Amino acid sequence: MKAKYPEIKRFLDKPFWLPTLDPHAAYEREPDGTNDTGDQRVTVSFGPKGEACLTVGNSEPVSFQNYMGNGASIRTHAALMVLAEAIRLDNVDRPQTRSASRTGTVAPPRRGPGSASKAS
Repeated sequence: MKAKYPEIKRFLDKPFWLPTLDPHAAYEREPDGTNDTGDQRVTVSFGPKGEACLTVGNSEPVSFQNYMGNGASIRTHAALMVLAEAIRLDNVDRPQTRSASRTGTVAPPRRGPGSASKAS
């Protein structure tokens, strides 16, 4: 089956990292018009092995490996990086004031599955 948008497939097939993203940050956004409980927020973060972690609300994060992690969902990993960048840009241009964690460009880092907390 021929791809309807081959340029998107070409983009997602190449390994890359967006230099505007902080690999130690979590990028959070709430849908428009929600309450301030945070139960509907979307969070994209990156684990210690480069995996992209997606969390919706208060659920456990799910992770997708990159090329170096021999992941089976490398395009999903790339798309989550693009989502993180979109959230970062929205947080800069259109900050949400419902929560202190969304007043800056990134939220406090979250740990992905399988990562251990480091004591300072």
